[in-house]
Amino acid sequence: MKLLTVLFLNGTVNSVVKQSVTVELEAMANCDPIVQVMPLSSFPCDIGEGDAFHLLKLDEDSEPFVVCGNFVQSTNQVK
Repeated sequence: MKLLTVLFLNGTVNSVVKQSVTVELEAMANCDPIVQVMPLSSFPCDIGEGDAFHLLKLDEDSEPFVVCGNFVQSTNQVK
């Protein structure tokens, strides 16, 4: 049996300097964020300070990738 493993982290851009981006990643609720420096080339969009993004890894063998923008959770409920 193969288990589905997905990594999903919310991130916020702290600063962009030349080709480096300093970000904060929310790993767990009620814990300090992880501060990380990432290459600007990792972002498939124009970014600036305060912008939101997500870091995704779809399975054990894949590389993580960036999805730009805020995650919008649907509040629609089926009745």
